Amino acid sequence: MRENGRLLVDMLCVLAIIGVLSVGVIAGYSKAMFKYKLNKQTEQVSTVLNNALLYVGEFNTSPGSIISPLIKLGAILENMIHGTNDNPTLFDVFNNRLNVNYYIDGNSRFYAIQYVIDNSDYNLDICRNIVTAVKENAADLWLINMYKTEDGATNIEGLTYGDRYCNPSDPDKPCLRHMGIMEIDNFCHYCQQDKCYLGILFGYNG
Repeated sequence: MRENGRLLVDMLCVLAIIGVLSVGVIAGYSKAMFKYKLNKQTEQVSTVLNNALLYVGEFNTSPGSIISPLIKLGAILENMIHGTNDNPTLFDVFNNRLNVNYYIDGNSRFYAIQYVIDNSDYNLDICRNIVTAVKENAADLWLINMYKTEDGATNIEGLTYGDRYCNPSDPDKPCLRHMGIMEIDNFCHYCQQDKCYLGILFGYNG
């Protein structure tokens, strides 16, 4: 009986160790998958933005979405394209939607990528990742901003400008290129607990 009891205790110890190791493996796998998705998202954001910048001036006949023309030009990664041929939509690896539009506002002519960040578990990390990726194109952008409504008409915050429009000595014209970790966190604060909208504007002529 004593031998059997010791075997039972040993077995329970082994099962406990296996359980602890399993939790560690699952946590490590989840972390690795999240890192993979962040890297994939960086690739997706950079591809859309770089190709949109490449074709600036090609879609200025009338305001509206330029997703379909970009798809026809092969400028969008296939794994981002959803919907129908007549009404395509773009989603990233975290299932966040992207809109790409051309606007006319008075004398201003510009393009905007609107990023709808709606993955509640990782909103802040996703926003940080997008801003970090977008910084690489600071020389070609007008500005980035953050807002809480999809039409972008209210609660606009975080206006941060590309190289040609910023002024390091003017607090109202901060430079995208100079954003550090603290500035990015302040910019992304809307995303911490709720859906948020990140605007990336370029081709400004006003």
